[in-house]
This record gives sequence, C-alpha cells and structure tokens, in this order.
Amino acid sequence: MLLATPIHSRLRRLRRAVSWALARLRPGPSTVAAALGCLLVGLVCGTTAAGGPRRTGGEVAPDWTGAWSVSSQRLSTGWNPPTGRGRSPRTVPAPSPVPSPVPSSVPSPGPSSVPSPVPSPGPSSRPSPGTTGPTGRPATRPAAPEPFPVDATLRMLVRPTLGGSAVRIRLANTFGEGPVTFAAVGVAVAAGTGPALEPETSRAVTFGGSQTVTVPAGGRVLSDPVALALRYGQDLVVDLGVSRHQVTVTGHASAGFPCLAAQGNQVGEGTGAPFTTRLSSWLWLEAVDVVRDPGVGDAVVVLGDSLADGRRSGPAFDRRWTDLLAARLNRLPAEQRHAVLNQGVAGNRVLRAATCCGANDAALTRLGRDALTQAGTGTVIIAVGVNDVRDGASAGSVIAGLSQLAAQARAAGLRTVGVTLTPFGCDLGCPGAEVESVRAEVNAWIRSGEAYDGVIDADRILRDPERPDRLLSAYDCGDHLHLNDAGNAAMAAGVDLAVLDGTAGGDRAVR
Repeated sequence: MLLATPIHSRLRRLRRAVSWALARLRPGPSTVAAALGCLLVGLVCGTTAAGGPRRTGGEVAPDWTGAWSVSSQRLSTGWNPPTGRGRSPRTVPAPSPVPSPVPSSVPSPGPSSVPSPVPSPGPSSRPSPGTTGPTGRPATRPAAPEPFPVDATLRMLVRPTLGGSAVRIRLANTFGEGPVTFAAVGVAVAAGTGPALEPETSRAVTFGGSQTVTVPAGGRVLSDPVALALRYGQDLVVDLGVSRHQVTVTGHASAGFPCLAAQGNQVGEGTGAPFTTRLSSWLWLEAVDVVRDPGVGDAVVVLGDSLADGRRSGPAFDRRWTDLLAARLNRLPAEQRHAVLNQGVAGNRVLRAATCCGANDAALTRLGRDALTQAGTGTVIIAVGVNDVRDGASAGSVIAGLSQLAAQARAAGLRTVGVTLTPFGCDLGCPGAEVESVRAEVNAWIRSGEAYDGVIDADRILRDPERPDRLLSAYDCGDHLHLNDAGNAAMAAGVDLAVLDGTAGGDRAVR
C-alpha cells in the first residue's frame, strides 16, 4: 500500500487524518502522541479519516469517494419547473423482454453494508417551524400538484464525474413530512442519452441485504455496494420504485438530465418505453459513490449558488463549469484526477435561507449535510456570497459568514478554496456603486487568503476588463449575472488545478 499510493496523495490524506484526530482529542500531553500515532498508521496502512483506504482483517477495504451529488431542497411532487436544459428522451423501440435485474454486490467494507443513516451534521440541517428555513411552496408553484402515482417507478439519469469498479447510492428524505418507502431500487449503465439501459449491466440495489427500504422523515440511507464498473463519461440509470410517499418531498429542483416516471414496478426495464411522464427534478436521489482506482485524488465539493448549479448554462447539465472542470481532470494521470461534486443550488446565500428557485437552506446551515459528509472529500470550494451582496448584506457580515464556512471545513480536516464574487452590474435597475463597493471589499478579503488554503479568482476570469463591474459580454447569458456556455468554459479553464491538491495557493494577489 505504501508503494502503490503516490506520496503527495498519502500526505494529503494524512493531513486530513491528523486534523480529524486533533479536532476530537482533548488538549493534553496525549494529544501530540495521538497525532503522531495517526501519522505512523497512515504511513504504514494509508489510513484516512474520510473514506480512504482502510485495512480490515489484513485486506484493504474499498476506497469509496463521491462521484455525483446534488443539494437537497424541499419540493412538491407537483412542482416541475421548466429548466430549459433538459435533454428530450430519444425515441425508443417498443418494449421487448429483458432479463430481471440480478442482485450483485461486492463484499462489504464493514458496517456501511447495512442500511445506515448518514451522520447528521446537527439539528440545524433540518429547519424547524419558526426558523428562517424553507416553510412551504413559493407562490410561483402551482396551487394543485399534477398527478404523481403512489405506486410508480422513477428513472433518473446522472453523470458521475469519476469512474470506478463499484457503486453505491444515497437516498434522502431530509424534508419529507413522513416516511417514504422504496419497494425496489436498481442501477444500470444508460444506453445512450435516453431512458433505455444496457440490460446486461442491470443490478438490483439492496439496503442491508433487503430490496425494500423505508426512509423516515429527516433521514438518509446509504445502499449496499453494487458490483458495477463505470467509466467516466457513462451515464448511470437509477430506478426508484416508490410505493409510499408524501406530497412534500426531498429533491433537487432543476435536473438537466432525463428524469421520468412510469406506472407500477418498472425497475430494470430495458427499453425505457414505459417511462412517459417527464419530471424536471431529481427526487430522493442525493449521491452516487464509486470505488476509485488506486492513486486517484480526493473528491472536490463545490458549495455554490445558481452560478454553480448551471442556471441558464445550456440544454444539459454537463455544460456547467464544474462538469467542464471534471472533464479537464479526467484527462490527467490518476494522481491528478478528482471527482467534482456540485452542491450548487439556485438562490443560495451564505447567511439566510432562500425561498426562490426551490426553497433551500443557507450555506451555513447546509455545509455539514452537503459537503462535510461526502465520501472521500479532500477539498471544499466555497462559491457563495453573490446573492447576499445583491440582497444588501454588509461586507462584514458576508466575510464573517464565509470565515465560518471555511473554519468548519478546516475543522473537519478539509482543504478550503475561496471563489471571488463575480460581477452583476447592468444598464438599468441594478445595484449601484455602494453595493459594488461591498463586492469589491469581500473580494479583496477572499484574495488575501486569510481564511482559505487557495483561491479561484472568478471575478478576474469573467469580468469585462474595460468595465470591471460587469461580466464580459461574451460570457453573459443575457441577464448580466449568469454564465452562458462560453462563460462556463472560461471559468473551468481558468481554475489552477494545483489549488485542488494543495500544491499552489491560486490567485491570492489583489488584481
């Protein structure tokens, strides 16, 4: 193990292990000794505090890492807003008999093979009545939800940002008002870009050995490992057979990949023809993990707003800057490769919950749930704050909030990368000089590197050099705030990859 893992990858994991240990030990003479013990064990066994290789019974356990994830929101099953980015399912032939899904799983690495609620970051991860968290459907949602069968199968396509030799999925009922029961769950490799799947790759997904699982209100559950090899660039089909659910559900409001529904149990159906009801949200599916190849780097989580979520970024979710960054990384040698987990959500703010664009928690509330509990994570990119400044927050309050995000991530043993706030000025009806001065003050603080291990200067990458309070017109989708495809490409190309693995600090000089 010592020789098989690149030295910089081992050191990065050891740094997390020691940080994790120090954060949990009481101060005293034993603290240093315990930290040195972590260091020695890590050098010999490759131990990591967050999902890396572990030795169990003399064998190295699978090295799980997050490969795809979304930020959960409170949704209604009747709310499916048009996103303008979804790909229409291709025409498929009439159904033909296909083999039933064959249960197949790899040996369990230990306790994670049972249906295990994912550790909660604390009570703040689920807003209670009377807090500033989301409390219902915005007025823009339809008064009456459209029909959504109780006994139905959801088929959702996702594109993991890293390949692997096995997969597992996480389901969430974070905002549900009651339990949700999944009578059957399956995964498969997609056949092209539509709802059809490759029948020979169809696998049943189990939870503690059972094909049925009930997730309580506020709960999350991790599946057993499934032996399914997946290459980067392949889409994964996830089928959820829903036998009981509530009107208020947990999901992500804008899914750019096909999300469809069919009546009855269609888990593992090969052609995709029964899936005639189109949805525009991912429902209940929160994450996909893979067993990464030896030497591959830790996952990178992007905690962001609509600029990360890809609002107005084109007809498919693979055009977001995070997806293009993942494509860059997957062309590199294994030790420079990282999964990129997009935890962007439209309207998100550092300090307060949002009720637009699908209600979502403030970044300070959702950090633990959306970033710190992702498997195999080594770096958190903090890309929020624009909406706070647009809404009139002071520079001091935004800086304090961003500092707290960075401190919490570091306390969990993760590297932190700050992202400067991009321009949002325009000709008429936009924030004036006072708000622009707040943005400039926050950006100067981010560039200083005071709270971060590295910096991505998105402002420098995307602004108009002649009018620094505005996006470059070539990158502007038309609303002077969000990026078009060219803007997303520029952002992805402008990221110094050394920032992601700690070999450089990025854009720290004020420009």
